[in-house]
Amino acid sequence: MASKSNLVQSDIRLLKIVNGLQDLNGAGVTELAEHVDMKKSTVYKHLKTLLEQEYVRVRNQKYHLGFKFLDHGKFVHDQSTLVSTARPYLQDLADSIDKVVVLTAKDYSTGVYLHSCNDKYDLGSETQTRPGYNRFELHTTASGKSILAQLENDEVRQIAKKQGLDAKQENTISDIDELLEELDEIRERGYAINRGERVEGIWAIGSDLYSPGEDIHAAISIGGPKSRFASDELHQEYANELRATIEKIQLRLQINA
Repeated sequence: MASKSNLVQSDIRLLKIVNGLQDLNGAGVTELAEHVDMKKSTVYKHLKTLLEQEYVRVRNQKYHLGFKFLDHGKFVHDQSTLVSTARPYLQDLADSIDKVVVLTAKDYSTGVYLHSCNDKYDLGSETQTRPGYNRFELHTTASGKSILAQLENDEVRQIAKKQGLDAKQENTISDIDELLEELDEIRERGYAINRGERVEGIWAIGSDLYSPGEDIHAAISIGGPKSRFASDELHQEYANELRATIEKIQLRLQINA
């Protein structure tokens, strides 16, 4: 990673402004300047540039991110070999077990949702109620913990230090030593369990995969209400279905790498 002295500060300020608009779900110049800790004149100049280039829109005297950002996001999503390869297998799994199936990946120190099938319980609405809903803290989900279990403990510690280990729910692991202990169990067991650690009452089973051509650590999870994950036998049954699907995807990824 480049040292801070080699970074273009104006680019950093622009990206902070873009992220600030997302954090605030739109803002005026004064509110945004306070949020990103910049001078109003600096924020205004960047906003005028973004407006001129059609990356923001003005509504009710507030600046909002524009649809043009969708072009970039869709391009990245559609160009992913991981997504295109996994999609039909995820759908087959979802149809077979009649549960929610989700593909996620590690992006630097957070997780990102890439694709989901059969959201019969409308689980997506639990996270889509606020900006930035497609990202999540890795320690809070079965997929995220499966991804962390692929990494060396030193890297896990670095991620925890950068992102923190906030407790989203009562069952969320918020202690690094406890997290590392659970990751050891996941490596031995072959799958992770989310016991309502991100959304209360929603459980999941997750297991990892790796996209060698893109160097992406990823995972697939099966989720639903706690009542659908009530026994160890069900956990193992879902885990077996998950691993069978992942083996098929992993083979295709290796061929395409």
